[in-house]
Amino acid sequence: MGEEPLTLQSGETHTKDVQECLYMPGSPFEEFGRKVDEHINNVTPRVEEEVHRVIAYLNDEVVPKVKQNSSEALRIAADQLRKLADHLEKK
Repeated sequence: MGEEPLTLQSGETHTKDVQECLYMPGSPFEEFGRKVDEHINNVTPRVEEEVHRVIAYLNDEVVPKVKQNSSEALRIAADQLRKLADHLEKK
C-alpha cells in the first residue's frame, strides 16, 4: 500500500499510509462506523420487541400444543402396547 493519497469527505487529501488514514477523525471509515452504530441503535428496540413476541407465541401457542400432542401420542402408544400384550397372551 504505502503512501497512496486518500481524500476525506471534507476534501482533505492525505498521503500517509492508507491504514493510518482510515482511523483519522473524519475518515470514511469513521463515518461508516458512525452510520452503522446509529442504524444498530435504531433497530435494536424493534429486534428486542420481536424476540419477546416470538417467545410469547412459543409459550402461549406452541408449548401447550406440543404437550397435548405428546400426551395423545402416549395414550395411542399405550393402547397399541395393550393390544400387542393381548395378542401375545392369545398365542
